[in-house]
Amino acid sequence: MDINNFISIKTHHPIGAYDANNLRFPLVFDVGKEGETYKGIGRDFINISGLPVFRDMEGAYGSPTSDSERTMIVANTRRIIFVIISFTGKDKLRDIIQEASDFLINFTQAKIRETRILH
Repeated sequence: MDINNFISIKTHHPIGAYDANNLRFPLVFDVGKEGETYKGIGRDFINISGLPVFRDMEGAYGSPTSDSERTMIVANTRRIIFVIISFTGKDKLRDIIQEASDFLINFTQAKIRETRILH
């Protein structure tokens, strides 16, 4: 999924894209526990202790620095959750969401079902 990397580089915001079928809801954003790791995409095990992490019922699956293999986008992925972490306020975030949505629609024929800003 190169769109999230492109938008991340362009906007300087950490972005994660996750295969929704591999997530076990509910999802939370918290801090990695002491000694906690996961298998990173194309990497060895990532130490996420003390880092901000996304977590589901199976454990941590993503962070602003590296995401896990468990929830990565693959060729047969049909449902994604696209997360943009912003510290610049809602107005700029709305523009980034729109740009990311446009890229997803134009280059992957995605159908955007919902966008939401959480704080």
